[in-house]
Amino acid sequence: MSNIIGFSHLVFTVCNTDPEPASDFLNNFYLAKEYFEFDHETFRMPLIREEKNGISKLSLYKSKDGNLPAVELLHVDNVVKRPLTNYGIIAAKNNYSRINELKRLYFSENEFYVDYYYDALMNSPVATATNFFDNEKDPGCWMLLNDFEEQRTFFRSISNKKILIDKNDVFAVRTKVINKKLSNFIFVLVKDHNNGKYYNDDLGLSTLGWFTKGFDGITGEIELESSTVFPISLNGNYFDAKFFYNNQNISHEVLKIK
Repeated sequence: MSNIIGFSHLVFTVCNTDPEPASDFLNNFYLAKEYFEFDHETFRMPLIREEKNGISKLSLYKSKDGNLPAVELLHVDNVVKRPLTNYGIIAAKNNYSRINELKRLYFSENEFYVDYYYDALMNSPVATATNFFDNEKDPGCWMLLNDFEEQRTFFRSISNKKILIDKNDVFAVRTKVINKKLSNFIFVLVKDHNNGKYYNDDLGLSTLGWFTKGFDGITGEIELESSTVFPISLNGNYFDAKFFYNNQNISHEVLKIK
């Protein structure tokens, strides 16, 4: 088991746009954004496609009710996009403001589905209905992964998780978010048979953030590279951090609580 104690944030890599499009999802459930820049170029260089995106330029959104993970928008100059149906937020069922726009997307030979609309600011689908799990209370996200087995091993190593689905091509797991309410968040991993290669600065859901008590045991037998440790200071909180990545789909940013 790893020393990861819970989930922190989702990172969506987005294009620099002026003006920014609106986001029903962020407006409904999140406070006004805070903007940060971090000079982590040395540590991020192996994760990114374009050297010009070495400085991390982030818009941080915190949950209004303290019951959701934080969302970060990583602003970049890039044109490489993850396929839009390869990832998305699964919102709680009360988010029906755009029900007339919903489209259905099927997975695993039509056994599972999500009904979603497109959020232009996050550059992401947002689903309001699914049969992966009961989203009456718990939100989550889905990810199509060509490194499915490696990522499943990563999630299995988290101590305070509950596995909901464990099939050859679908894996769903409930984790705790380290927030005011220690709320739940569910990750759905779906095996993708296409051989994509996506970096941290390619558009779409790019990074998952975690809190840990220590970095030992995170990789284990997983074929993930790790960056050197780098410092993060955020609103008076100080962390040591590392990236774990393979430049296939999703990278993990792990923050060590001091």
